[in-house]
Amino acid sequence: MKRAVTEYVCVLKEFLPKGAEVLELQYPEKRPAILLADLDGDQLMELVGVYKEHGEIYFVILKNYHNVWYQVAHTKGKGYNITDLLAAPIVDSKINTLLIGWQIAGIWSELEMLQWTPKGFQHVTPNKKIYSKLEVEDMNPGPDKEGKCEIALWTHDTGNAYQVDVLRWETNEFIEATDVYPYYFEKVADYYRTLLQEMDSPVYWYYLADAQIKAGLVEQAITTLHKALSSSTPYPSKEKLLEMKRHLQAEHNTVVDVKRGDVTGDAAIDTVYLTADKTPDTPFLQNITLVIRNGRTNQYEKIHLKENAGYNPTIFLGDFTGKKAEDILIVINTGGSGGIINAYVFSFMNGKFHQIFDSALFNEKYKYDVAYKNYWKADVTSFHQKKKYSLDLHYKGEQYLAEIYEDGILKEPIKGWVAPLSGVYPVDFERDGIYELHTFQNIAGKYSADRLGYMENVLKWNGKEFASDRQSVAIFGEDIHSV
Repeated sequence: MKRAVTEYVCVLKEFLPKGAEVLELQYPEKRPAILLADLDGDQLMELVGVYKEHGEIYFVILKNYHNVWYQVAHTKGKGYNITDLLAAPIVDSKINTLLIGWQIAGIWSELEMLQWTPKGFQHVTPNKKIYSKLEVEDMNPGPDKEGKCEIALWTHDTGNAYQVDVLRWETNEFIEATDVYPYYFEKVADYYRTLLQEMDSPVYWYYLADAQIKAGLVEQAITTLHKALSSSTPYPSKEKLLEMKRHLQAEHNTVVDVKRGDVTGDAAIDTVYLTADKTPDTPFLQNITLVIRNGRTNQYEKIHLKENAGYNPTIFLGDFTGKKAEDILIVINTGGSGGIINAYVFSFMNGKFHQIFDSALFNEKYKYDVAYKNYWKADVTSFHQKKKYSLDLHYKGEQYLAEIYEDGILKEPIKGWVAPLSGVYPVDFERDGIYELHTFQNIAGKYSADRLGYMENVLKWNGKEFASDRQSVAIFGEDIHSV
């Protein structure tokens, strides 16, 4: 490898003025400031070199045609040295961008970017970007990688602390790549955890909390902020830390469930939270709230639920509507003896979130009649679906039947009922990537625990609402006793 580098340095020197000095990069190891990379998308490597002459620095780009090198670009650089020289698909996923870090002060560099166009190499850096350390990688961990890389600029603050900005090139400018914050800032958080093992610094506690917030580690961030506030010299100030804490608590309260996925359909990974107020010494939760952090804009949206108290609230993300984005299913146990739940589905449509399923509205719409009949039967009538189901009650046992029947005839009229929803489950019955809602309701007989079976509905989105695609009754089997 060293021999190859030496050979390319020799090639480069053939194009340099007499007495010019090839500069050296210091990180991650000391080496000549040369780069081999395909910069114009023709699958052939160009040679980039940086040199100094009479106190000025320059870079040159050479191209090889039929084993002969030619100069295709030659430009004066900035600063007094070079810190970074690399190529990556920043502007275009199919063509590498040349990135150069020009050293302008001891720990400060200025980023310059060049992109190949039909008119040759063009300078595309939009504004002055000053940084201390640079990382470039495709930070999108999802299956649909777009092929472009993001840039992380680490700007020195004090000690070993840095302000980190994660950027992506879009429409001739850099924007904050908030959708990859959970991925990258978890690494940043690890960096500060390591520093804190070596030195207990209020500066590092602050930056750890900042990284945890951006990574979506809300509960960890609140704990870190408590630690930062306990310092005798809180950084950057006690007021700033309290503001961060108040913002987190206002947005998140206690996070009781969290899921990540693209719920807005913009190919960015969003974070979906359920927050709640805990009740001391009980699992009962109040003020359960849906909070969505937009992965592209980093903005929060809070949605208040109609019935917002209960137990074990959960989130499921999946496509129920066929719009190639994930919808949000929320299920909350009410804690009643009948196992009743509250359930909601939210979908992002026409630029905002809409509630497209409400268990209470379902319960109002799907009405039933349960009536015991002579000769050990119970009829269940579904008015919404205009169907009747006849249940054989023999499996309930002789003692049960003897209490309500005499010679097969009812001793008195008995009415049962179908309870509100006790289960809503996402199932992709057709294996097409679109989920249906599989709902369960207890069919009660003489009392709530006297279960005759379950009413099941498979609800499918029809473009306007969830409608019953099919309905059935599940009954309990009779034990078979061996003779």
